[in-house]
Amino acid sequence: PDQLNPNGTLFGGTLMSWIDEVAFMSARRHSGRPFVVTASIDNISFHMPLRMGEHVILTSQVNYVGRTSMEIGCKVEREDAYSGERTQATTAYLTFVALDRDGKPVSVPKLRIQTEDDLRRSDEARLRVRVRERVREYCKRKYAKPMPLVSPGARAESVPRQLAELVTTVREVVDRALKRR
Repeated sequence: PDQLNPNGTLFGGTLMSWIDEVAFMSARRHSGRPFVVTASIDNISFHMPLRMGEHVILTSQVNYVGRTSMEIGCKVEREDAYSGERTQATTAYLTFVALDRDGKPVSVPKLRIQTEDDLRRSDEARLRVRVRERVREYCKRKYAKPMPLVSPGARAESVPRQLAELVTTVREVVDRALKRR
């Protein structure tokens, strides 16, 4: 009950921590390293709420491997406690980096593609990696120094406009990256 919000559904933050733990297990197992860290959570989509009494099943899989990083996909399903029927409730993509004992990034093994589903996941992950790289490059060019989400000293009424401009900028970069594909 302490993990439920007033609506009687699981807090999103609680689920996010579970997703991070499950993805950590996949990253650690694939890398063969005791130290892996979450570098980013690229996307998390809550498709439906998880209610008290429902079983929650989390699975994760390595979708893509770079030199030192790995994209981990995580699927969260809710299961009816009586019928056993499962429904996908949440999806997330996280990037982990393997580290040596000194905290420096270290290379990870290549990903073995064994099934058509593995190939599809890998292709989709490659596209997400390219989009992230293009957004990062665009932001570096556009903003020589880190840009605050909201301008310092901004009036409260201007904050939604500034956030909308940032979202529009990210959408434009993503659209351009997809068109170059």
